[in-house]
Amino acid sequence: MIEIKPFTNRDENAVKRIVVPKSQVRFASTAEDFIASATETMHLYVIYYHGKIIGFFKLDIAYSEQMKFCPINTLGLRTFVISQHYQGKGIGTAVIKGYCTTPQYITLDMMPYI
Repeated sequence: MIEIKPFTNRDENAVKRIVVPKSQVRFASTAEDFIASATETMHLYVIYYHGKIIGFFKLDIAYSEQMKFCPINTLGLRTFVISQHYQGKGIGTAVIKGYCTTPQYITLDMMPYI
């Protein structure tokens, strides 16, 4: 079972244990950079698989203000990471296809951007 939850301080140690190949870090981020990047407009989320944190990502609600090619109020998906031990199992695809578009996942602070 896959679940997505907002990142909390309780998640920090589990997020820091997520491993990705060095070749992927330049396209995503380290766990430390992910944790340090939370702001009012950069929302952090963790991905649970059968009760264990195996990934993380950020939603940038100010993405269109920084990226002029985007329509107004475009959400930016940033730093999407799945642990190397869980890659290739369809988890990332399921998160994007299923969870990022379902009403239970959409929070009130995201409504202006949908």
